[in-house]
This record gives sequence, C-alpha cells and structure tokens, in this order.
Amino acid sequence: MNGAMLRNLLDGLEAVGAPLERVVLYQGAKVYGVHLGPVPAPFYEDENPRHIGPNFYFTQEDELRSRADRGGAAWSILRPDVVVGDAAGNAMNIATVIGAYAALCRVEGAAFRFPGPAHVYEGVFAQVTDSGALSRASLWAATSDAARGEAFNYVHEPFRWRRVWEKLGAALDLPVGPPVPMRLAIHMASKKPVWTRLAAEQGLSDLPFERAVGWSFGDFVFHSDFDLVSDMGKIRRAGFGESMDSVEALVAAIRRLQEAKVLPR
Repeated sequence: MNGAMLRNLLDGLEAVGAPLERVVLYQGAKVYGVHLGPVPAPFYEDENPRHIGPNFYFTQEDELRSRADRGGAAWSILRPDVVVGDAAGNAMNIATVIGAYAALCRVEGAAFRFPGPAHVYEGVFAQVTDSGALSRASLWAATSDAARGEAFNYVHEPFRWRRVWEKLGAALDLPVGPPVPMRLAIHMASKKPVWTRLAAEQGLSDLPFERAVGWSFGDFVFHSDFDLVSDMGKIRRAGFGESMDSVEALVAAIRRLQEAKVLPR
C-alpha cells in the first residue's frame, strides 16, 4: 500500500508536468530492523544490510532510486526516530502518550512511574526527533547538494530513560516513583471513564479515547530493551548540525497539545 501510494503521487505529478526536482523520503530505525528484535547499535547508514522484507521503507526507496536512474527527480532520505510533535490523533507520538499518562496519574493521585521494565529505565539508551527540527532538516535535505542521493539519520542526543523521566516529572509537577512494567494498552483501557470526565471538564477535543492516545506505541517504546542509537556523524559532516534537548522537545510538545485541548492539564 505504501509503495502504491508513493507511485500514484509521483505518477500524478508527472502527468500534470509538475517541476519536481527532489523527493525527501522519511524512513526510521525500522530500516535497521529494530521492530524485529535487538540489532547492533549505533546504526550507521552504510553498514546495515537490509533484512528480508516486507518493509515498506525498502519499497519506497527502491521506487525513488529507479525513477532517478530513469531521469526523474532526485531523492534524499531522512531517518528520524520516535518523532515528537503535536498532531492530534497521531498514534505514534510519544509526547501524547507521556502527556496523557501524566494527566491520568495526576487525577488519580498516583506517582509518575516509568511504565516499563527497570532495566530499560536504568540502562537502555533511547532517542527522539523533534518535529520542528525535522522540518528544518527536511528543507536542508531538499535543497543541499550534499544531501542529493543520500540517506541520513536524524535524531537528537541519546539518553537514558531515568534521566529524562525525572526531568519530565519535575517539569510536569508530578512525584516520580520507581518503574512499573505495565502494558499501557491493557492497563489504560479501563481509564476511559476518567478521560471522558476530564474531556468534559476541560473542553477537550472530541477525539474518542481509543484514537486520542497510542498506548500500544508507548508499550513499544518503553519496553524496547536494547540500545537505540543512530549515529549522527554523516549528516553533521554533510552540513546540517541542528539539535535540541530531548526533554525540552517533549515538554514543549505536551504544552502545545494541552493548549490545543488535545491533552488535559
């Protein structure tokens, strides 16, 4: 489906004579096979052979390479990971998961406990990409000569969850307790009445509880028990070096989601 989507888009642009010069494709750490299990880190753009499919990242990349070889538009690839943004209803936004979990902890008077295993909390490296920074990286990838025909990891500095979680608790004014390895998709299903009450009291958007928060995505992130680190050397050597603090990105996204009445306060 994802391959057909891209082909149809490019065929349509070609049919109307659109002056397309370059396509910037988003991939992610699943290009390295992280969805299949532990893989060696750091992830380097030129050192990880493809795993056996299916993987729509490969399908889309092959489509762009084939068209460029036939004289079509050039391409560049960016590989963010765990993108932090503020689009309502996005099932793969960890800021929404954390913000919703924090709100439910607050209303129930519960500690803000990392919802994953202790060894992940204490010892595993993770990474995120701010959506605003990604947009600026995308503009660079679309226009820079150094980015033409190249793939680049684009993440912020890796962190351990304990450090980030304690700072999130302080920023959200919640007491932090020890981690608890719950499965959010199961445990939070019973919180629909609480969420419905908060939505009514605070005038939240009319997104149903089942669509408002991607609890399953949170489970994937908080239970990934191996290091997730993308090497950033290539994109920096090519000329794009912008980064930002991961906690600031998460807190800012949660605040924007609260202001937009997507998340309760």
